[in-house]
Amino acid sequence: MEIIKRNHTVVDYNPDKIYKAVIAAYKETTPVMSDQDFESCKAVTNKVDYDIKDMENNGLKRIPIGVIQSLVENRLLDMGLFSVFERYVEYRIQRDIERYGYGEQYFAKFKVGRV
Repeated sequence: MEIIKRNHTVVDYNPDKIYKAVIAAYKETTPVMSDQDFESCKAVTNKVDYDIKDMENNGLKRIPIGVIQSLVENRLLDMGLFSVFERYVEYRIQRDIERYGYGEQYFAKFKVGRV
C-alpha cells in the first residue's frame, strides 16, 4: 500500500508511524505509560493495520494520509480512549494550521462530548 501525503508525494505505508503517533498522543494524557498503555497503543495500530490491509485486499493501492488519520481516530474512539483521541485530533489540527500558513496565532483545543 502506498500513502499519498498532503504535498502529493507518495510513500510506502509504514505502521510504525501510526504506532509512534498514537504513543505521542497517549503521552500527552499519561506521561508515564504502563505496559497496558503501550499494549493499547499497539492494539490501535494493529486494528488500523488490519483496516488498511483489508482495503488493499479489495484492490486499493494508494490512499491519502487523511484516510489513515480517520481510521486512527475511529479506532481510538472504538477502544474508549477519548482523551488520547482528543490529543491526537488537537495535534492534527495544529499541524494543519501551521502547514497552511496560519503560524502560531491559533492553537487547537478539542474536547469530546461525553454522555
